[in-house]
Amino acid sequence: MSENDPEKELMPPPSGTNERLALIDELAHELLRRSKQGKSAGAAAIEQAQDKCRELIARQTEGKWTRAQEDNAVRQMLTGLLQRAYELSKDQIAAAQQRLQDLPPKGGS
Repeated sequence: MSENDPEKELMPPPSGTNERLALIDELAHELLRRSKQGKSAGAAAIEQAQDKCRELIARQTEGKWTRAQEDNAVRQMLTGLLQRAYELSKDQIAAAQQRLQDLPPKGGS
């Protein structure tokens, strides 16, 4: 295999990139929600996200990409999903810290 192997190259994103970003955002919220239910629920959410990403890629590329190209696009989407989930979790942590600071002092009136 050479470095210029077309199986490894990712084709330019097809139209529908906004649809991908919307799906990533939706899946990130779902991942955070289900992660709070436990490790196995979070793992199941990742598996479902992978399936949904693969379906979207296949639909958008109309089956013209090789499996390796689809796999690469799905990996990129899942990386984006995890980055988005991390950003959302940081926001949730910051909001929780602010709520704690806003609580009245213990024992005070």
